[in-house]
Amino acid sequence: MPEPGGAVLWHGFFINVSDRRRAEQDLREAETRWKFALEGSAVGVWDWNIERQHCYFSPQYRALYGYTDDDLLRDPDGSERVHPEDRVAVHLALQQHVRGHTPFYRSEHRSLCRDGHWKWTLSRGLVVARDSAGHPTRMIGTHTDITERKKADEDNYRRAYFDLLTGLPNRAQLLVKLAAYLQTGPKPLSGALFHVDLDGFKRLNHARGHSTGDALLSSVARRLSEGLPPQALLARLAADEFVVFLPHLAPEDRASARVVAKLVPLQHALSMAEQLRVSLLQPLPLGEHNFSITASVGVTVFPAPGVVVDAEGLLREADAAMNHAKSTGANRVAAFEPGMQTEIEKLFLIEEDLKTALALGQLSVHVQPQYNNARAVIGAELLMRWTHPERGPVSPADFIPVAETSGLIVPLGEWVLEQAMQTLLALERLACDVSLSVNVSPRQFRQLDFVDRVRALLQRTGARADRLIFEITEGLLVERSDSVLVQMNELIALGIRFSIDDFGTGFSSLGYLKRLPIHEIKIDRSFINGVPDDEGDVAIVRSVLLMARQFRLQVIAEGVEDQRQVDFLFANGCEGLQGFLFSRPQAVDHWLAELALTPH
Repeated sequence: MPEPGGAVLWHGFFINVSDRRRAEQDLREAETRWKFALEGSAVGVWDWNIERQHCYFSPQYRALYGYTDDDLLRDPDGSERVHPEDRVAVHLALQQHVRGHTPFYRSEHRSLCRDGHWKWTLSRGLVVARDSAGHPTRMIGTHTDITERKKADEDNYRRAYFDLLTGLPNRAQLLVKLAAYLQTGPKPLSGALFHVDLDGFKRLNHARGHSTGDALLSSVARRLSEGLPPQALLARLAADEFVVFLPHLAPEDRASARVVAKLVPLQHALSMAEQLRVSLLQPLPLGEHNFSITASVGVTVFPAPGVVVDAEGLLREADAAMNHAKSTGANRVAAFEPGMQTEIEKLFLIEEDLKTALALGQLSVHVQPQYNNARAVIGAELLMRWTHPERGPVSPADFIPVAETSGLIVPLGEWVLEQAMQTLLALERLACDVSLSVNVSPRQFRQLDFVDRVRALLQRTGARADRLIFEITEGLLVERSDSVLVQMNELIALGIRFSIDDFGTGFSSLGYLKRLPIHEIKIDRSFINGVPDDEGDVAIVRSVLLMARQFRLQVIAEGVEDQRQVDFLFANGCEGLQGFLFSRPQAVDHWLAELALTPH
């Protein structure tokens, strides 16, 4: 007989039937919610019963790869649908989680679709049940299609580490390979670096057009690669400069190696350099025409006894030798010699003097104002200047590259940021509502504590972050790394805005303009120089301005030097101009004094 409250007597115990029914109802509701979650998820969901070797796949999973239930039954655990090259990595990742070494299972691999093509998949899973011995009995997880992201990553990797015209490794990849080689310890054989610079390429490029120049560079790349041994790395360093990195000078076959061993390594390297030079003397076919071009080749052999050199140092040595070959008549081969160290010493002295300049306050900041179509100041770019106590003014073109390669750009950049904030405070005292742009080096931006340092400077000075614009390069944006985006968003949260400097000269991409929080782009002076007469420059500038309007970006044109450029730019919707026509860079104090006398 049921007791009050819904309890019944069962085997000597009173059971609350209502509680049991509620539990069963809760279980059914939970199962219903789970089913809806599986079928409503935007990703493919799988639920693997390991004991029964049965796996449930959601409709989205089946749709992701085009499979039917019968297809999935023939491969219940999905191992045969994993690309053969990825199976070991997937198995290891799964075992690591199953054995408790990782908190969850995660794998990026290629999965086979029913139509035969492969999709990149992000697979994630978690063991949710184990038996009394600790063996997994049930695992659930998801599959997400990451094919487009993988394609984008590969494209960005190519842009970052390969020359887009020739397909060769670029300077960044060359430095990585050189540095890795130098860090592996003593070498049984000597290596060599060859710097090949085309003679007169710029004249040919200007005379026949960029398309012909590009075709010639591609032909040169193919010609140079034809005669290289398998272990050599050919890279394109700059517009008309190529570098060959040969890890060891001995040929592959032993008979030749015995002959080479009797030669001085430098002699063998010079012989190879001469072969490279001669190979380019043969006409290069370009469509219906053949072109001939000569090259100057610089050689450095390493390691030299008792000399420790890094990757950048080797490039400088090969470059110094190439410049010597070019200066002595071009179409020649020259080997690096200690006497050529003069140029390297000059760069070293600049670096040392720059350290002293930073410590002793020899640096200063100038500004170049930016104007709207009413010739009113709407902003200014802060520029670093250096006056050496003995040599006088040092061009930024001389010391900024040295600062970049040496790492001094980081403390220099922080000093400039502090100067910018002090200038913003002075502008606020003048009730002058203009923004200030500051160039931020990629090396400085990549510092792990960069955002913290900027935040600390803002707090210490009290400057308004919403009047500060960071000018960054396209090279930084092409990385598309999560850390870059995170740092940009953190800085934007402080009020700082971002501008792309020298837009169009690097890796311009509509993709990053859409994805990243950009406020402004600056059209490089190389495009402004040709307007309104050069049809190509006119087309480029108009396209940039139209694109900026579509993305709702501000545009500043740099290098404006005559009134016709002004008329063209404002007529096509450019908001701001910067250049010698309006104002040359001037000392900050002088500029602030002028603003104090100007109504605003």
